Amino acid sequence: MLAAVTYQNGQTEVVSRANPEVGPGFVAIRVAAAGICGTDRHIVHGAYPAQFPRVLGHEITGVVEKSESALISPGQAVVIDPNIPCYACDMCHRGEVHLCRHRQAVGVDMDGGFQEVVVVPEEQVYVLDPSVPIERGIFAEPLSCCLHGVDRLRLKAGARVAIVGLGPIGMLLSFLLSAQGSKIVGIEENRERCEIARHNGLNVFSPKDMEDQGTSQFDAIVDAAGSAKVLEWALTKVRVGGSIMVFGVAHPQDMAYISPYILYQKEITLVGAYTNPFTMSRAVDLINANKIDLVSMMTERISFSDIPQALQRSPKGFKTFVVL
Repeated sequence: MLAAVTYQNGQTEVVSRANPEVGPGFVAIRVAAAGICGTDRHIVHGAYPAQFPRVLGHEITGVVEKSESALISPGQAVVIDPNIPCYACDMCHRGEVHLCRHRQAVGVDMDGGFQEVVVVPEEQVYVLDPSVPIERGIFAEPLSCCLHGVDRLRLKAGARVAIVGLGPIGMLLSFLLSAQGSKIVGIEENRERCEIARHNGLNVFSPKDMEDQGTSQFDAIVDAAGSAKVLEWALTKVRVGGSIMVFGVAHPQDMAYISPYILYQKEITLVGAYTNPFTMSRAVDLINANKIDLVSMMTERISFSDIPQALQRSPKGFKTFVVL
């Protein structure tokens, strides 16, 4: 089979290798499509840890080819939850499996979806409805993470929310929060993304235009870009008693200047949102029910041979995904 292997120096090479073995309790999945996530690009550029050499890709959808599980059958269309907790550490025992001290992730700590066949534990596999176009399954993992973020915000209907960064995560968050009754303002400097977001009915401003809005205050601000500057800006725009959520993955050395006094005096709630604890089934249910417009975000379809180049550059539009 073909596999796109990324090395310590950030270079990716398409190689031929034997199909992986399938042991008891594991499932072999013939990959139909895999999304390229910002995290994949962070790994390639040295801004996110991974074990090398590694086949990246954690947004995976495909068809079961071989199963040693009594619960999963060959021929089923499925998606993968890439995050595998140990279930034995103190965080897992507290029910916070996403903060597992020994968590392993498909496409980070073990080989992922940028290969023709991937083998994963049976408990990581979720079944797609046969009526759903299988390529849409690439959104299951990011959607599950966004559901956790929405859970963390705990907003009331009618809340005014600014989402900074309208990549796939920002758009998914806007869909989910809008469905809960929030009034969304998107902030994005990429013109192509702005146009698509406006076409989807989102009220969008560039960062400069947002500054021209003067003293607009938001009930909540979401950093979906991953930037210290966004966090600093959010402190000036969130209302007294409001919330700021850090969702985007910033570079580990990107530091923000935050006034503890402002956090205290404005009684701001500052939260992070990390991966997808027990939210994958909800994400799959939403995809199976066709409740979210995913098609408009699938803007760059590439072939397997394009993976090395695509990992080195920014996406075109919203989502880059490889189809096998």
